[in-house]
Amino acid sequence: MAERFSMGDAAEPISLAEDDMALELVPWDALRVAAARVNAWFEDCAEGRAFGEDTEDRLASLREWIAERMRKRSMVSVVEDGIVLTSGLEQSLEWVVRRLTVSGDAMLVERPTGLAGLSVLVRCGVQVIGVDCDDQGVQVEELERLLAGEGAASVKPRLLYVAPTYGDPTGRVWSLKRRQEVLGLCRAHGVCIIEDDSCGELKFHGDAPGVPTLYALAGEAGGVVYVSSFESIVAPSVQVGWVAGKRTMMVGLGVGTGECCLEEGEEVDSADAEACVRNQLVLAELLIDFDLDAHVRRLADTYRERMYAMQRQLRIQQIAGVTWSEPEGGKFLWLTLPDGLDADALRRLTMIMGVDIAPGSQFYAGEAMRNRVRLCFTGCSVEQIERGIEIVGEAIRDFTGRWSDG
Repeated sequence: MAERFSMGDAAEPISLAEDDMALELVPWDALRVAAARVNAWFEDCAEGRAFGEDTEDRLASLREWIAERMRKRSMVSVVEDGIVLTSGLEQSLEWVVRRLTVSGDAMLVERPTGLAGLSVLVRCGVQVIGVDCDDQGVQVEELERLLAGEGAASVKPRLLYVAPTYGDPTGRVWSLKRRQEVLGLCRAHGVCIIEDDSCGELKFHGDAPGVPTLYALAGEAGGVVYVSSFESIVAPSVQVGWVAGKRTMMVGLGVGTGECCLEEGEEVDSADAEACVRNQLVLAELLIDFDLDAHVRRLADTYRERMYAMQRQLRIQQIAGVTWSEPEGGKFLWLTLPDGLDADALRRLTMIMGVDIAPGSQFYAGEAMRNRVRLCFTGCSVEQIERGIEIVGEAIRDFTGRWSDG
């Protein structure tokens, strides 16, 4: 079977593994204009003044723009000086975790959870413990047990990291009831929640009712630190993220007004700090006259059609034992394979056949579910998706055919 779809015969490899953006929708012209304006401004600045008060004013305007956008999404408690700009989602998460934990502390995550988040937590030296989930979100009974210090944790957890809206890798949306229950439990146990909302705006049906973020539900009471990024909704090259929290909490974390987290550590190269600030300034310049709402709507509409194409082809393939839940937004389709089919072994075959997939094992803290696969539909054309799923179907049938022959 592999010979039929060999890599040598394929026009080009198809990646259903990487969560790439639809590059044809990136506003390249607008970004070039914004970058040119920033570069001209840097050239006009006297030496040593490029990172002075003018820069801070521009970055303060960007933080206020972010705060206003969050307020429009019902996160009314956010204020400009409760926001820290970062160089992307991973740095946002690392910035928070390093301030709220020490090496060896326990931290809870969804099971499964995003690969980027897991890699950051391992880098921070925390003990990562997965909490089982169902279609509504984190399972409350298990969460309560782990928050009390029972089970896998050798110490009581300090933080809970979750992506409750279209999160990697499942694309699920937590119910309102489950969000309220989790928020109440974490408050009762004094555990802070880090909410990753990096896919939260990629809603497939714009007129469908949404579910409030945990940050919005927490309100003035706090207890939730919000992290997100522009990498998924503007362009991968716009490596700008942010952290938002209750102002008193952010001050407790050592945040000063206008702080750029790359400027804190002595280990940070000055060139990295300058690149971070330049990215933020380019974004600030872009957003002056760029309709981000319309752009995000175009992205979500395109991703919806690609998601439908992926599901349609999966149904056409009629792959016995393969199931999934239709996502309401985001980037991912989370497949359950037939019992006993190892997704890592499946990937080795699909790679030979010209298609890359993301085995589910890499998304788990602790023991993994081996028969899970994450497929991403955002960076491929409909034709590539259809061809890729056809090949994945052939590979699965190849495995299951061997079982029946045996």
